[in-house]
Amino acid sequence: MNTNQPDMNESYQQMLSRLDQLVRPLAPRLPYHNMEHMDEVEECVDLLGKIEGVSLEDRFVLRTAAKIHDSVYVLGRKDNEEQSMVLARPYLVDTGYTRLQIDKVSNLVLATKIPTHPNDLLEMIICDADVQNPGTDGFWRKNERIREELGLDEKTFYTVISPNFLNNLHYYTKSAQSLFNAKVEENRKLIEEYAQRWKPCSSPDGR
Repeated sequence: MNTNQPDMNESYQQMLSRLDQLVRPLAPRLPYHNMEHMDEVEECVDLLGKIEGVSLEDRFVLRTAAKIHDSVYVLGRKDNEEQSMVLARPYLVDTGYTRLQIDKVSNLVLATKIPTHPNDLLEMIICDADVQNPGTDGFWRKNERIREELGLDEKTFYTVISPNFLNNLHYYTKSAQSLFNAKVEENRKLIEEYAQRWKPCSSPDGR
C-alpha cells in the first residue's frame, strides 16, 4: 500500500487549524460522539486517502468534512448531518473555503448518514473512517462509550445491538478492508463469546 503521499501544504494546514479553533468548542460532549471521535475520523480519512492515492486537494476536503461531520449530534434525530453543515457552513466561509470546496464538504458530511450509500471514492473513504472503531484495538473501550451514550443495558447491547452492527458492517474501500477486516472479525468473535453469559444454561438432562 502506498502511503508516500505529500503532507498538507502550508495553506491547507493553516485553514484546517483555523477551522479547528472555530468548531472545536462547538463539538458535542457525548460519551462517543465528541471531538475525539471527529479527530480520529479526520486522521483515518487522511490515511485512507493516502493509500487510495487521492489528490492533496481531496484529502484536504476529506479532513475538513471529518472535522465537522458530527458537529451536531442529537440522539434520535434524523438530520444531524444536515444540521452539522448548517452550523459549520459560516465557519467554512469565514476560513476561506471556496463554494466548490464547501459543496464537496457538504456532500461528504451527508454521505455519513446511516444507512450509508456512498457515490464515489471520497464518500466511501469517509464512510469507512466513520466506522473504523470495530477494526481497531480500542474497540471495547469505544463500544462501551456507545452503550453509555445509547443508555442501554449490557444484555441488550451485547446480545442484539453490537452483534447486529458487526454482522452487517462492510468497508467500501480496499484500503479499509485491508486495515480493519481482520480485527473486525476478531472483535466479532469476542462479542459472541461475551454474549454467551446471557444465554440460558441447559440442564444436565438437556431440558
